[in-house]
Amino acid sequence: MRTNGRWGRRVGGLLMAVSVVLVLLVLFVPSVFSSTLRRAGLMPHPDRYTALYFADPEALVDLPANAGRIVFGFTVENHEAGTRSYGYRVTVGTTGVGGAQVAAGKLRVASGRAAVQVVQVGRGVDSRSWPRGRVLVRVVLTGTSDAISFWTSG
Repeated sequence: MRTNGRWGRRVGGLLMAVSVVLVLLVLFVPSVFSSTLRRAGLMPHPDRYTALYFADPEALVDLPANAGRIVFGFTVENHEAGTRSYGYRVTVGTTGVGGAQVAAGKLRVASGRAAVQVVQVGRGVDSRSWPRGRVLVRVVLTGTSDAISFWTSG
């Protein structure tokens, strides 16, 4: 059975036009199709994470163990889907585990933003829980495994 050549060209042209429109929509309006494309495995999922780091790590090098006060800042970056509230605690000790809590608080950070928290700890701030000698200062985001720390010099 023969088909009309003109009919075949029209259907082919129409299919080509529809295909071009769909490709252009997917390329230029990704927000409309992104969730569908992600579910189909055709588009990667955005990475969602929280970053925790010292605001000025160079200032912590060779900090004397007998310093009356230690002032440092840490940064929390929120790369999650929305605004989050991050609880933190600061501990001091002489081993890598445990330690006495010397500061705690909460930071509210919008998605895609960062917040810096300045902390002051030391013998002059909380002498009851401050150990003698070399000290490990540790910042932990509560409810997570995220933690950073530094040693005072001996």
